[in-house]
Amino acid sequence: MSSILSYIASFFYSTEEIEEIEEIEEKLYDATFKMNKYDRLETSVNVKNNSGKYSCFAIEPIKAKYYTRYRGEYINEYPENDTYTWEIYDYDEETGESYYEDVIKYLDATNIDHWTKHIRHADTEEESNVTFTQYLDRMYYIISKDIEAGEELLIWCSEKYRDILKASEE
Repeated sequence: MSSILSYIASFFYSTEEIEEIEEIEEKLYDATFKMNKYDRLETSVNVKNNSGKYSCFAIEPIKAKYYTRYRGEYINEYPENDTYTWEIYDYDEETGESYYEDVIKYLDATNIDHWTKHIRHADTEEESNVTFTQYLDRMYYIISKDIEAGEELLIWCSEKYRDILKASEE
């Protein structure tokens, strides 16, 4: 199964991860969002534990079109636990655009303490307020709707990316 599908479908963690999570009921993370190189938002997000599942909440409003980078470490082998892993596709060096054909490596945040890995997948596109894109070999989360203080960040895959994933599974 594709790692992104596992990420989307899976909200279950290993016993070891659950034990670690349950020790932290709530944690405040520093977060930086950018609109462009001149427009930055330095804020915090609150990651909360709800029965072993994380949820990520905005501390202050975040406007649509701000983005932040998904942090992780690059690995060449498909990981055993792919809960926090994105596939990185081959891309055009000049434009940064992905071809969405061949997976060249993986971006894994399993051993990284960063808040972006705790954004849950929305049940519907309408309730989502975050989407993502690959640029060069990096993954970015993009705020797709204005987010109010206290609101949960919820991610949704674009239709284009879901079609790519379906084709790769066939």
